[in-house]
Amino acid sequence: MAKTSIHIKACDTAGSELHNKRERQLSYIRQDLTRLNESYSYTGQSLAAELKRIQQDVKKHTGRKLQKNAIPLKEGVAVISDTTTLSDLKEFCARCQKEFGLVPLQIHVHRDEGHTAARQWKPNLHAHIVWRMYNEQGRNVRLSNVDCARMQTILAECLGMERGQASSRKHVDALQYKIEAKTSQVEQLMEEVAELSTAKAAKEATIDTIKTVGAHVVDAITGNTKRKEEDLRDEILCLKDELTKKEAEIAKTKKEAQEALNSAKSRYESKVYGLQQDKQRAERWEKAAEANAERWRNRFFSLWPDAAAAIEAIVKRCTTMIRSFTTAHIASIEKALRNARSMDERKEYASDLWDMAKDEMPGTTPKAWIQEGKKDLDLLIEYGPEQYLKQERSRTQNRGMHL
Repeated sequence: MAKTSIHIKACDTAGSELHNKRERQLSYIRQDLTRLNESYSYTGQSLAAELKRIQQDVKKHTGRKLQKNAIPLKEGVAVISDTTTLSDLKEFCARCQKEFGLVPLQIHVHRDEGHTAARQWKPNLHAHIVWRMYNEQGRNVRLSNVDCARMQTILAECLGMERGQASSRKHVDALQYKIEAKTSQVEQLMEEVAELSTAKAAKEATIDTIKTVGAHVVDAITGNTKRKEEDLRDEILCLKDELTKKEAEIAKTKKEAQEALNSAKSRYESKVYGLQQDKQRAERWEKAAEANAERWRNRFFSLWPDAAAAIEAIVKRCTTMIRSFTTAHIASIEKALRNARSMDERKEYASDLWDMAKDEMPGTTPKAWIQEGKKDLDLLIEYGPEQYLKQERSRTQNRGMHL
């Protein structure tokens, strides 16, 4: 059973239609087979019109223009068999639209491409499928590696062919295929030269045999043979000249292909470098934003409207240790800590309040009072006002005092 596969790449809007509709002359097609080609358009619009429509959808739904590096259209080249029909390919497109959201625009079946090898025509049967990669809401339709692998399976099921296996061999595009076709033609010419050389050797052997028959017979045959040899020699020279021209053409084509590859590689490396620079700038901006946010957080903390009352209450508690430290004082501390989002953040805010309160304490404050005041503040933070007051009443009763 023949194998099938599909290779998907960005669509050249102008070049694709010129190739698919045979509006460009190609050396590797047979014009007598072009009548067997088939095409189908889902919208009846050109790819240029479809591209303009995508740009309008993106602008309408996102408010932004389509990015310059976006890929609005993609084209898949699928290997088919001589029994594949347009209906089979439509079924494949329908299943891809259902599973991946790919909207098909055009299908082109090519049965006129190929090359001659060993004097036999080797057809390159395939189909081009063009999809739009943005839906009507202006959103990009993305394909993962898993999706692409799934598409290979769907294609094999729809065409009744065996699924191709992944390999390290790269896809052969039109330029590479042309090189291979030219190489095959050169090999065929070399085979013909070899056959002619064999024929020449056979004729030379015949001449040697004839010489033994007799001088008269040899003279008669030799004259005719020499003429044939000269004709054959001229034909060989012509073939060698043609072979030289073909080799020069192949070398030129390979050079053009290498230059195109180098140019693409240079653009890719430049793009990667630009993306790396963008990433580094983004990381610097993110760090700067975090530092700025930290500065504003500290500034906001220093400007608490309730911090002054809280500090005054803490100082009073640490310096007097008398019953005048009331529920109102506790409430002022609670109010200053109200915006904390977690227990750890409450403790952090309380530690900052404590440090500021110590700066306000008289220098003669006993160290024991400061330690006990810090202990009271920790209990207040951990248990809350009500539980703290209960424990404080219990402690003051033990000391013979009443809150």
